[in-house]
Amino acid sequence: SGKTLSFYLPAFLAIAQSVDSNAWTRCLAVYPRNELLKDQLSEAYGQARKLDSSLQANGKRKVTIATLFGATPTSEGNFGYDDPPRGWTRTANGDVCPFLTCPANDCQGQMVWRNDDRNNMVHRLRCARCGTCTEHDELILTRERLQSNPADILFTTTEMLNQRMSDTASRHLFG
Repeated sequence: SGKTLSFYLPAFLAIAQSVDSNAWTRCLAVYPRNELLKDQLSEAYGQARKLDSSLQANGKRKVTIATLFGATPTSEGNFGYDDPPRGWTRTANGDVCPFLTCPANDCQGQMVWRNDDRNNMVHRLRCARCGTCTEHDELILTRERLQSNPADILFTTTEMLNQRMSDTASRHLFG
């Protein structure tokens, strides 16, 4: 019905004007439930990619997006064990991301963080069905990278916000 878009359009306009080389959270998207967060993340990611060519034409970088909730792994090293991090599913050549499906129209395929990308600390997801990729300069996949390079738009839950507001290492992510 357009409720999400009515929020994100003004937010994206403001973010596009403020994008520069400085990394700081420009928009905090707080959701009460993980499933709603995942759904809205997919929509926002798609809308952010529509800005890429305009931002590039004006000498600006892409808008970055990240998550901070239970399924966000701490680091690439969390995948070196027999079991992948919470929510992630192991495949032959990588791990399926639990919070983003393929952004290509009508695909809805699983997005895989391939072992070779992860081992090289490249934050890129590739659709197992159609091959569509996110890029390293679009999506932040780990808490460690998020700490050192805050995303323009941070998706989190009310629970995570409550837990991390008093954490001196994380509170800069919330403004």
